[in-house]
Amino acid sequence: KLHGPEEANMELLVLNDIYVNASILSCDENGKVKWCNITNITRHDPSEYIYKFRTKWGREVSVVASKSLLVWNKDNNILEEMDSEAIKIGDKLPISFKTPNTETIKFIDMRTYLSDKKYLYGSDYNNSNSIKKKKFNIKNNYVYLKNCKQNSIPLRDTFELNRDNGFFIGIYLADGNTCKDYVGISKNDEIIRNKIEDWFNILGIKNKTQTKKYNPNRPGVSTSIRGYSTILVQFLEKFLGKYSYGKYLPNETYFAPDEFIEGLIDGYISGDGCITDYHIVVSSVSKDLITGISHILTRYGIFSKISICQQKKNNIGSENILPRYILSIQSNYVYKFANKFTLTHPEKQEKLNKLVSRNTLGSMSFLYEEHNDIILDKIISIEKTLANNNEDYNKVYDITVPDTLNFQLFNGLNVRDTSETGYIQRRLVKAMED
Repeated sequence: KLHGPEEANMELLVLNDIYVNASILSCDENGKVKWCNITNITRHDPSEYIYKFRTKWGREVSVVASKSLLVWNKDNNILEEMDSEAIKIGDKLPISFKTPNTETIKFIDMRTYLSDKKYLYGSDYNNSNSIKKKKFNIKNNYVYLKNCKQNSIPLRDTFELNRDNGFFIGIYLADGNTCKDYVGISKNDEIIRNKIEDWFNILGIKNKTQTKKYNPNRPGVSTSIRGYSTILVQFLEKFLGKYSYGKYLPNETYFAPDEFIEGLIDGYISGDGCITDYHIVVSSVSKDLITGISHILTRYGIFSKISICQQKKNNIGSENILPRYILSIQSNYVYKFANKFTLTHPEKQEKLNKLVSRNTLGSMSFLYEEHNDIILDKIISIEKTLANNNEDYNKVYDITVPDTLNFQLFNGLNVRDTSETGYIQRRLVKAMED
């Protein structure tokens, strides 16, 4: 449903009208998080000003001049909606650190990423009388390139969400790259490389380990393993993104079984993580990837800080260096991490064992103000800008959640449903009447 300028050019999508049943994480006024049904999605022009809030633990959100945010009321010990103009530095916003499990999926249909219009599925091929047959056998339950040859190595037409596949996904997100016909994983640790080699061998993918000679501009030795499979390259690029800045966790990750998540976190931390004397830390130039890792950790009650670092130079003289997003796990959340995850990288696992043997990690727990399923996160900065000065704010979005009137953002921050309160209340009511 579309409306004119007098209604802020609002667009209303009623999910029942398109036969969609959707849910979203949401916290109530007491900070208890659960899955709630969504009824409507709205998009409209912003107000004159946009308010951008940043918190101590690295979350941020941009909202219009309305009651878009939930703020902790210390007198009543509940979350309350508050006008953007009235919120001040030091006020506390709710960030989910513990989220409930939902129904899981055990495998991915490869057709989701490799269309049967562009790829050859063995089961379709063998059950069809209209497809021109090749001079060699095509196996059921496998997917091939359309122009496959007799020696082409296919992939299974389902991708199982098990621990081994999770580990490979994690190590690819940490240290992987793709070229036209191969997937490369850069890793000096032999145990990690052997695990990757085994994974390639199980799939029948030819692979080779290479060690780069010393280069004065990049000191040290770099060892990588390559798996030669064009169809695997194309799947991974569609499934996980391409290049370090373009990688992300696919939607299926958030509904995957625990064993897949355990493998993924193992692969990612074993590949790109660091265990220090007081925390677990990992970084990436992909904000979406770091935010996604932070999100799936909340399934296990593990909260993480997200920060940004802008390097001025690196050891290879790169120009236009991208900012790095840093995820760190501290305090009692380290214990929770160690109880749930085991790292394949032997040195990192040893460091993790030493870290959790310390009895002082809990001394930092006072920094994290937990209340039921949320962390109360202090606002450290507020920016007020004109909406028409920034093309990022051409439109703003809202979600209607009747149960709580709140919903959780991807970064864990819970916000208010302003389609029921505040800026577009009257517009939405009128739209629904129309």
